Order: sequence, then C-alpha cells, then structure tokens
Amino acid sequence: MVLSSSNVSGRLRLMLSVLTVLLAPAAVYAGINVPSDGSDGAFNPTSSVQIDLTQAVTGVWSDNNSANTGKGIYDPAKWAVVFKYSSVSIPSGVTVSFRNHPTGAPVVWLVQNDAMIAGTVDLNAKAFVSSASLTEPGPGGFPGGPGKSPTQPTGSGHGPGGGGQPESGAFICVGGSYGTAGVTGSGYGVVGPLYGNREVIPVIGGSGGTGHGNSMNDGGAGGGAILLCVGGTATISGKISVVGASGSAGGGSGGGIRIIADTLAGSGTLRAEGATTTGSGGLGRIRIEAKNYNNTISAYPAATISTTIVTDPVIWPAQDAPCVTIDSIGGVACPEDPHFVITTPDHYATVDVSPLTTVTVRMTATNLPSSWSVALRVVPYYGKDTIVQATKVSGDTASSVWEASINLSLGVSALQARASRP
Repeated sequence: MVLSSSNVSGRLRLMLSVLTVLLAPAAVYAGINVPSDGSDGAFNPTSSVQIDLTQAVTGVWSDNNSANTGKGIYDPAKWAVVFKYSSVSIPSGVTVSFRNHPTGAPVVWLVQNDAMIAGTVDLNAKAFVSSASLTEPGPGGFPGGPGKSPTQPTGSGHGPGGGGQPESGAFICVGGSYGTAGVTGSGYGVVGPLYGNREVIPVIGGSGGTGHGNSMNDGGAGGGAILLCVGGTATISGKISVVGASGSAGGGSGGGIRIIADTLAGSGTLRAEGATTTGSGGLGRIRIEAKNYNNTISAYPAATISTTIVTDPVIWPAQDAPCVTIDSIGGVACPEDPHFVITTPDHYATVDVSPLTTVTVRMTATNLPSSWSVALRVVPYYGKDTIVQATKVSGDTASSVWEASINLSLGVSALQARASRP
C-alpha cells in the first residue's frame, strides 16, 4: 500500500493510497461466463477518444450502471475502475487513452459478447514535461521521483518496485522494477524488488524510477494496467500498450495486461516494456487465458499463456489471499479509500512534526502465514527512501497486527506496506 503526505503550516498531512500486493495461486480456467450485465453499453468509438476515469461512479463493481452508462464504476474494495460493456469495437486508426482516476486505479473491461481491437488501447505512462509535478503513470501505475533541485535532493520512485537511492549522495538514475528488475544506470542506487505473479492477479501497473541526481529531471512513471475479459471472441489486430516512461532519469517499469477470452484471434501486439533510458525500467507482466488461441499475437515481454479455462474465470484475488493494510500513522486513522495524488492530496491523516518526529505506523494483515514478514517503505517527496521491518504485536494467521517506527519530516511522503513470504 502507498501513502503520501503534504505539509501545511508546520503540520504533516498524510495521504494513504492502499496498494495490496497479493500472491494468488495459479488460476485455471475453461469456459467463459463473464460477470457483465452490459450496462455500460456497446463501446464503439469512431475517432480517437480519452476515457475520463474521474467520471466513474463509486460503488460495487457488479452493480447495474445504466444510470451512469459508459462511465464505469470505481470499486474501492477492488481498487479498479470497471466497465461492463455489451461489446467493444475499436477500428484501425482510433486510439483509446485514459485520464487517471484520483486513486490511480487500473482498468477492467468485462465484455459480454465480442471485442475487436484494430486500433490502439493506450495506458502508457506520460512523458516527462517539466519539474512542476511528478511524471504521470498509466492507470494502475505509480509515479517516478522528482529530480534534484537547487534546494532539495532527488527523490525515489514510487510503487512496490520503485527505484531507490544509495546511503550517500551520488549520480542516480535507477529504473523501477516489476516482472524484471530495473537498471542502475550509474552504478549507484538501490533496485526495487520484483512483485506480482504470472497470473497477473490482481492486475497492477508499473513502478517509477528515481529522479535525476544532478538535474531537475524527474524519474519516469510506471505503465498502467488493464484486464480485458471477453465472453466471445477477442480479435486483436491493433495494439494494447502499458509502457513505462523515461522521464529523463530512472525509467518507469512496464505495466500489466491480462486477457481472458473464449477465443483469442488476430495478429496484434501487446506491449509492457519498461522505459529505455540511463537507468531503464524493468519489464511488466502479460497474461493470456483463452480456450482457443493459436499464439498469433506478439507480446513484449512474452506472455504467460493458459488454454485451459473454467466456466467462471477468476477476476479478483481470492477472499483468503494474503493482504496487509495501513490502519494508522502516529495514532491517526488512515482513510479506507486513500488517493495517490501526491501534489494535491484530498485524503490524508494529520501528524504533528517538529520538525522531525518518530511515529508508529500500525498495520493489519489478514490470511498471512506465520512464516511471512511485513515491511514498510517510506518515500519522502525529496530525499532517500527507507525500508523498516515491522514487528508483529498480536494475532494469528487469520488476522494480525503489526507495527513499525519511522521518521517523518516536513513535506510530502509516501508509505507502502508489503507482506513477503520467505
């Protein structure tokens, strides 16, 4: 999970963006009953269009969306913007892009019938524009860190595989990780850990790279993430792209693509590469599940493929999958649905700092085996990230409480909890 903070009048405002890293068992499918009522209608753009994810109504993903048709449902419990289409047809020459939801959530398309993608579905991270704000990830991805300013040091990359910094100051350009590790372009810095799984459950995007150690160039953001589940035939002769951005520093890692269909046809392209730059981002993850598939689609990186499907495909992580969430910082409760908007947080906790304070972060883990551990990564807007191992204070496998003591300084910070098996 991820947390951010901003300073107002000597106080630290903290905004938590929950990111649950789940390890799910291998999914096996056969047959396609897509959980879609078609209430978002048929998606048939005739010219390039940007889907505004901020227009999604907040609710339960399975609810009928006829009153808000075509705009999707944001489900906080799933951290996803879900569209339940009757069919999809994107002709050649048409590009479908996205404006991020305030939570940065990934995109899920549940299609009752057939889907045809001859154009482009673009969830790439945005290119570096200026140092006024962090580079923007694709939906479901995470920002890079800011570059060094005349008064502030460079920042680390965000997300579960965000590029980190060395103990001492140095020229830094470290790419974000995901399915493969990022690269330390200068030989300095700390490469973020790998995350996710071959089934891409849950679907999640790429992580950001570090900012430039000698300039104001920000690190690249991670590519986005999309799940496309089609009840009939999915024909892809165009492109689905979730590529990380370079950002003129450490590159963002590629994002995540998961496709489920009864029949998958076409000779199109799926792209989830990391940015190629001084410190390149790692590769993302691609998953294909189809009963009928002749391996005609090009995937970069190579997809993991299953042609054995069950009647009801698994869309979400299992209810008993391991999960860890941040409950409070310094005794202040965190919001249940935090937003990952670092520059303009609207969900936050307030913690006094004067000017540097040690606070206790309390976390709850569910379905966590006794051999697993919990760690907390603190990413200030500027400066070095730190990782603190949490201590289990009570509970059992079903539910346990963990605590970590961290230093918080004035300004914006991000907190990310992670559960890991041995």
